[in-house]
Amino acid sequence: MEAFRQLFQLHGQRIFALAYSYLKNAQDAEDILQETFIKAFQALSSFRQDRNSSFSGWLSRIGINCCLDLLRQKKAQLRRENSLKNMSLINHNLKNSGQNLELKEQAKVLASKIEHFLDYLPPKQRMVFILRHYQGYSIREIAEDMGVSEGTVKKMLFRAFATIRRYFKKYLMENAYEVL
Repeated sequence: MEAFRQLFQLHGQRIFALAYSYLKNAQDAEDILQETFIKAFQALSSFRQDRNSSFSGWLSRIGINCCLDLLRQKKAQLRRENSLKNMSLINHNLKNSGQNLELKEQAKVLASKIEHFLDYLPPKQRMVFILRHYQGYSIREIAEDMGVSEGTVKKMLFRAFATIRRYFKKYLMENAYEVL
């Protein structure tokens, strides 16, 4: 039990952050955190460490599956309370440069739209997108955590981008009067 408590202390924050970034709800993330460690404890004997797997990856895969299970059960629009803080696509450049206020405001609108469009992605594509662009995982890490090939991850990322691009195009066409 002491060893498992130490594993929880070592990996708990990362699993919580993963669940929270996907579910955008602290209570749901707490539930996923607990469920992940309960399932890991129950399946600990099935964990086989070899050169291609790690405990961290195995635990993340359990957490991801718990998130997907919760989404399947709810089948409702996820509540988004806070904007994603780690907008690696936009905020990195804004923080490190002297951009004007108008550009920063446009970036906030863009970030809000990306967050909104993520809701329309299938759960696995959304997970891959969030892991890659908000959590900073590599393609290899995502593939290991989700138990799929790197090619599958790349395909899901491509499809997620294509869907988001399509929604942006539609949004811009609907709001063309604002652009002119």
